[in-house]
Amino acid sequence: ETIDQYFPKIVGNLKSIRIGKPNDRGPRPLKVFFSSKEIAHKLVSDFIKNARGLPPDSRLRSVTMTRDRTPLERESIRLVYTELDNRKKNRKTDLTINYRGGFPFIVPFGHRRPDAIMLLTLHLSIQKTNKYQPATA
Repeated sequence: ETIDQYFPKIVGNLKSIRIGKPNDRGPRPLKVFFSSKEIAHKLVSDFIKNARGLPPDSRLRSVTMTRDRTPLERESIRLVYTELDNRKKNRKTDLTINYRGGFPFIVPFGHRRPDAIMLLTLHLSIQKTNKYQPATA
């Protein structure tokens, strides 16, 4: 079982680099450059779909794959994690972050229903001024 099966032959030549400094905590992330956005999107999408069907003891279960984020997306993700830290400091320890449609939401542990997520999560809206404001639920 190797990650090679997720790289279709149509990808062609790849360029890859390791990100970050070597450390004792584990392998560094690998950044892979593709010849087009379409190929990268298809590969990430197919990998995520196929990973759901892997057996629990599969070594590939520990592999994650994601696309690059825009600076605006990175900032919104950072804000959600900061909000989670603030809530945990205020003794709300039963919260976690779930991703829906590529966006992070703060939810209570174990909640998976989309309507519960919409009611119980931090919503961020990006106004035309590109400032982040918590939206009202």
